[in-house]
Amino acid sequence: MKVRFIINPIAGRHSGRRGMVDEITDAVTRVFSGVSGLFEIKVSLSRDDAFRLSMEAAKRGYDTVFACGGDGTINAVASAIVNSGTSLGIIPAGSGGGLARALGIPLDAEKAMGVLLKGRVRRIDAGSADNGRFFFSTAGIGLDAAVSKRYGDWAKRRVRRGSSLSLPAVLKEYIFYRPGNLTVKWGGGNSLRARPLFFTVANTSGFGASAVIAPSAVPDDGLFDVCVAEPDGFLNALSMARRLFNGRIDRMERFKTIRTDAVEVDREGPGLLHVDGTVFEAGRTVTFRMLPKALGVWAF
Repeated sequence: MKVRFIINPIAGRHSGRRGMVDEITDAVTRVFSGVSGLFEIKVSLSRDDAFRLSMEAAKRGYDTVFACGGDGTINAVASAIVNSGTSLGIIPAGSGGGLARALGIPLDAEKAMGVLLKGRVRRIDAGSADNGRFFFSTAGIGLDAAVSKRYGDWAKRRVRRGSSLSLPAVLKEYIFYRPGNLTVKWGGGNSLRARPLFFTVANTSGFGASAVIAPSAVPDDGLFDVCVAEPDGFLNALSMARRLFNGRIDRMERFKTIRTDAVEVDREGPGLLHVDGTVFEAGRTVTFRMLPKALGVWAF
């Protein structure tokens, strides 16, 4: 057994607490005492660093790479080992954790890494956005992208923060957000014009924390749940935001779900795109494609 642990030492919920590197090191010693194998710990200084360390491990034939951090760290590690013989392990330490929650990964570090002893490798789907940016939970070009950008700006300034998609954060960003017109195209010549508050392509049900955008989404069925939310006015938007956090947003009249393995979106111009909460600038046209069963993940 060859396992590499890649640690983001400043992941959200560990900020200001006991050093995460020490915590993971001690947990590895306790959990794998007497287990034959190589258990290697690396510290990631950036998203690019996490990607490089993960790809290096895959090329060297490691069985598993654990991502120890938030959604950004998990996405970077998983993106490096898609379609490889190396499986992903998750020790959730950020404030979101959409993929970890969907797979039932415990927040406790020892319990999370204990999946190697008591769990199994589950093959899940991966999404590709904007010609090659992978995502495993959600991607989007609506209000969720704007909120993720604000959260990322806070992180760069080391501002203490809670969940990126908390209800107050969503409502605050809503005040400044201006939806744009979209043309959505998917299989069989289907198309839809919309001016959505949320346009989210979901492989799992939620963004993380308690925000559930696609209650019926599962990560291994070969299909996205494309969520288009068009609230009419502030009161409707407020109701939609509340339902986002109680798991009933799909019951809204102006909420539509499209189930497909590929979708193309034309918008008014270039803008933001988030993949698992990490935000990029993308062009006017963004294409999302499904890669079925592309990633092996340890789960219980």
